Amino acid sequence: MADSLRQDIMDVLGASLETISTANGYETNVGLKTYEWRAYAFDDSQLPILTYRDTDDIIVVTHNYAMHQLRVEMFFAAAGDTSPNRARDVIADINSMIVSQKDAGKDTYFDELVLDIVPIESPLDAEQADKKLLGCTVAYNFFFLTPKLSSFLT
Repeated sequence: MADSLRQDIMDVLGASLETISTANGYETNVGLKTYEWRAYAFDDSQLPILTYRDTDDIIVVTHNYAMHQLRVEMFFAAAGDTSPNRARDVIADINSMIVSQKDAGKDTYFDELVLDIVPIESPLDAEQADKKLLGCTVAYNFFFLTPKLSSFLT
């Protein structure tokens, strides 16, 4: 069975996140340690790290199509002595990568898989209970269409 459109979107997002490096003109190298749906803990030696995941998929069915509003979250974590400016650079790099994925001459993204991408939030946070950790979450809504009858196969 072929991958779902939702999986195709996550695959191309992951590959695009991995391009975020200073060698490619970005401010950070956050793309060097990128993981999809990392469900286990990481230790200090693995920092900084970027994880990404798809969460809610709100579906509105119209006459012939289903419009999907897929929430995608990216979480950056770094050692607590990392400057908040570095976290802001990561947010800017992710936003720049998203903009760079807009299809030339079109209003779509990721080779026409996604109709639109809307930023939702990008809060910074610091955990200081057991160890100091700097983090930020960047969340977007990815909008895409599927035929009505396949809306639950995505």
